[in-house]
Order: sequence, then structure tokens, then C-alpha cells
Amino acid sequence: MVRLTIDLIARVNTHTKRKRDEPLSQYLRRLTHLYFQERHIDEIDDLSLCKNLSVLYLYDNRIARIQNLHFASNLTHLYLQNNLINKIENLSLLRRLEKLYLGSNEITVVEGLDKLENLKELHIENQRLPPGEKLLFDPRSIQALSATLCVLNVSGNNLEDLQDFRCLGQLNQFMAADNQLEDMKELAQVLTGWVQLWRLELVGNPLCRKAKYRDRVIVMSASLEVLDGKEINETARKFLLSWKANKEARRRQREDRKKNGDADGTRRVKVEVIPAEEDQPESLDSEPADPEIAFLRKLFGQSGPNFPMMTRDSLRLQPLLQLPSMPLEDQTVDELGNVARCELPPLQLPHAPLRNYIMPGLPGARKQFEAILARSRSLPGSADVMGRGDMLAQKTEIIAELPKKSLSDLQAPIRRVWEPAPDAHVMPSSVDPDQQFVTIPTNFTPEPPTNIHPMSAKI
Repeated sequence: MVRLTIDLIARVNTHTKRKRDEPLSQYLRRLTHLYFQERHIDEIDDLSLCKNLSVLYLYDNRIARIQNLHFASNLTHLYLQNNLINKIENLSLLRRLEKLYLGSNEITVVEGLDKLENLKELHIENQRLPPGEKLLFDPRSIQALSATLCVLNVSGNNLEDLQDFRCLGQLNQFMAADNQLEDMKELAQVLTGWVQLWRLELVGNPLCRKAKYRDRVIVMSASLEVLDGKEINETARKFLLSWKANKEARRRQREDRKKNGDADGTRRVKVEVIPAEEDQPESLDSEPADPEIAFLRKLFGQSGPNFPMMTRDSLRLQPLLQLPSMPLEDQTVDELGNVARCELPPLQLPHAPLRNYIMPGLPGARKQFEAILARSRSLPGSADVMGRGDMLAQKTEIIAELPKKSLSDLQAPIRRVWEPAPDAHVMPSSVDPDQQFVTIPTNFTPEPPTNIHPMSAKI
């Protein structure tokens, strides 16, 4: 056991040196600072001869009780952190005490400070509390310190709220890191009363993980200069204050509009627009009202898989025809030439008629196509004149080259192998001058060509 006594003070030379032949009592009265940190001291003895003592360093010892300090009426700084103290007591006579350091002890209740009229700094961080408990504060002591306390350190004490400190209007530094603070609204209320606060430490609390935590705290206090160890830029502060003002203005406008609406007796209802029947697309099973759409459906059939309904815009962008999934090698020339006999998906067109729509692959508009079709039927070699049997027996058109790229290639004009005979009837297209319909006489029997594509030789 090591006790702090007068003899120990006389033997240690870490403080003011003693003059030669100076009496011990005079030497002790002359002492103002005592440095007995890390000396394994566990008890404070009577030091009443040190009447002018102003600073006492007793941190990092084994002191379990604060005692025998009633004599130190001039004491201003007391360092007792990292000891075994479990209760704050015997400090009521230290009327001039300004800084009290009690961090890293075993204190559970902050009390016995109501007589310290000049206390400016209280450091009581990181108390060794029982599991699940938090540091408590005596309201009388906190109220007594409200007029003088400027620095308060309560970090690491499992605090859940700051309501006990709202009365500390003179605070300019507040350290409450590593606690359980999570209410931003409560923090805003407390910071509103701390008009002189310039330093705030809240790192390690749950509220620090909230969105825009730093920005929100900066706009809460106009006097704050350092937040969590980082200096606040004045430009950033002005920007955030302007942002807050605009947000408040928009909120007030919304409230005013709501009040005005209620005052006028108006009711706001949600209107759901249901499309009329005439605006809804037709079913494929029903007969379309537009003759062009009916013509296209009859031309390409209704068989095939169901595809999603096409809109007016998608109809212009997507290809209208889709070839069957059968490989080209397995299809005959007749099947490739007669598109109407292929397995095509059903057309799903909107109800509104497309007046200026020209189907890809047709030589022109509908009237022009019908005129060309009527003239072709009157020719000697047409399908209507020859009949189905003669037409199959007299197949003379051979495709020299089959496209393999895309649907647009299949819709392009087909290249012919032979030039028409002198006595053949040639009918030029009235729409595309480059496209020709060639008809070979029925008494002409061609020899099989040698450069025919294998896929086109299947008749």
C-alpha cells in the first residue's frame, strides 16, 4: 500500500526543489503543483500543510476514494483519471476548482458537484460501468453547473439521450462519442440552446450512420466550427444553410396550399382514366372494321404463335412478316416464292387505320397492286389462264441465288437467271423501274442450268 504523505512529498524531487536549510513547513506552503501520477498510490493522506496547492496530478494510480482534500481551497486543476474511484465526494470545499478529470473510473452517478461554482471543465468519459447500465447524472449538480460549465466530456458511457444537458447554455465543447445516441430531432433541440458551441464530437453513435448526418448537424448549429475532429468549411456552411432555407420555404408553401384547399371546401380526389372501348385494340378473333387490316389478315393467314399486340410506332419499326423457323434447305422453291403459303404469325394491328401504310414487299399501294394483279391475270402465261395443274407442270422460273441474311433480303426484288425471250411478254413495274415481272412462253423448255444454288433446285 502506497499513501501520499508529507514525507513522500519531501523525498520526491519531481516538483519545486527545496532550498537549502529551508524548513519543511515553509517549503510545503510554497508548493503549487504536485506530480504523483503513476506512483501506485491507493490512498491520500493529510496534506493540509500544502495550503497553496493549485494543481494536483494523481492519475494512473489505485485511488479508490476521494478524501483529505478539504484544505485545498486554492485548487483549480484536479487530475484523478484512471483510478478505482466509484463515487464523487468530498469536493464541496473546492470552491475555486475549474477543471476536474475523472475519466476511466468506476463512477455510476455524477453527483456532489452542486457546490463547485467555478467549474468550467468536467471530464468523466469511459467509466467502467456494469453491463447494460449507463452513466446517470444528478439534476441538481447539472443545474448548478449550467452557468459556468464550458467543456463536457461524456464519451463512452452508454448514453441514449441528451435531455440532461439541455440546461448547459454556456457549453462551447461537447464530447459524446461512442454512446447510443440515435435521435436527430432531439439533437437539433439540444443544439438550438447551445449558442456558443464550436466543437462537437459524436463519432461512434448510431445517428452517425444516418443519411447526410454531417450536413444535417452543420445546419443545426450556426456557431459550430469543428465536427468529429474535422473543421467545417465556411463555404459549405453557407451552401447548406441556403439549402435548408429553401427546403423550409417549400414546406411552408405545401402547408399553405393544403390549408387554402381545406378553407375553400375543395376535396382532392384521385381520378383514374379508363380507356374507352373505341380506343382499345381489337381481338384477332373479331372482324376488323378497317378494310386494309382485313386484307392484310386474309393475305397472311391467322395461324402461328401468339405475339404481343403491336402499337402504331412498333408497327413501323418491326418487320411485319416473319419467316417460319424451318431451315431454308428444307423448303421448296414454291414455298419460298409463295409467301402466303408459309406459316406466319397472326397480325395484331391497332384499331386505328393506317391510311398511308404500304406493306413491305408489295410493288406499291393497294390500288396500284390490284391494277397490276388484274393486268397480269389477263396475260397468256398467268396462273388463272393455265390452271393449277399446268402451272405446276410448266415451272420455268428458277431462282439463281437465295438470300441468307435477313427478312429484308427476302423481300428485295429476286434476281433472274435468264434474259426474257424475244417473244416473251415483259411487263415493267409502274412503281419500281428496276423491278420486272418476266413471263416465259409455255412452249419453251429450258435446260437445267449448272450454277443453280442447291437450295433452289428443289421444285
